[in-house]
Amino acid sequence: MSKLPETQELTPLIYGQQEHKHLTYHFTYGVYLITSAAGDTKSGMTAVWVTQVSKNPVRLAIGIQPEGQTAKNIEASGKFCVQVLSRLQEKLAYQFGAPAAPGEDKFSEVTWNWSPAGNPVIHGTIAWMDCEAEQTLNLGSHLLVIARVTGGDSVSGQQPAVYLNGKINPF
Repeated sequence: MSKLPETQELTPLIYGQQEHKHLTYHFTYGVYLITSAAGDTKSGMTAVWVTQVSKNPVRLAIGIQPEGQTAKNIEASGKFCVQVLSRLQEKLAYQFGAPAAPGEDKFSEVTWNWSPAGNPVIHGTIAWMDCEAEQTLNLGSHLLVIARVTGGDSVSGQQPAVYLNGKINPF
């Protein structure tokens, strides 16, 4: 009978909240656009905190900043669209990652259409998913939104963008 090696007791370093942030830089994420519309106001933001949380029905969870226009649109409309960016769309990720200046339309420099649910969909993304928000949890710096996927589409043959250590496509 083989014997497992002895376990070594680890003593974690005691950090404040700010120091813990560097630990999460070792996580890898996809890079996504979250778009939404409420009335005449459309918005979009880059996100990396997106994950599937249920298979049947398909549900996603997204983490977004509560003070942004996209969060306001999701709260008002109850819907949004998640779009998977390709490795070739790094510029788009940075364009939608910066806060919009007053009166700025982030969509003016991209080709886009309305999804069946009424969300903006950027042309050329790997996949898009219309979502209906079901639950929102305020976690402090971010809102966690749980949503059911109601439709979407995808294309094949493209590699997704990756976020690691504060950088998009670091490989």
